[in-house]
Amino acid sequence: MKKGGDLHMIKPTVLANAVTTVWVVAYILCALFVVLFPDLSFSITQTWFHFINVASVHAIATSISFGSVVIGVITLGATVWILTYCSATLYNKWVK
Repeated sequence: MKKGGDLHMIKPTVLANAVTTVWVVAYILCALFVVLFPDLSFSITQTWFHFINVASVHAIATSISFGSVVIGVITLGATVWILTYCSATLYNKWVK
């Protein structure tokens, strides 16, 4: 921030790169966790989504393939980057 507490402009590309990196790393770590600890993963998931019976998808979801993780990284990364860039751009427009 500038001296005096003035709001400053955000660099949309820098913010989008940073946020996307965090989400992609989290996605990869989550996929590894599911592969290494499938039962624990589904126990945790059940506590987060208590109104959904995750047991019905347990067998399908534990057969994660490298290809599905790559597609997930690409689509999640692109979506997060675009949404973050757009959010930063709107912020810069509205903060003026």
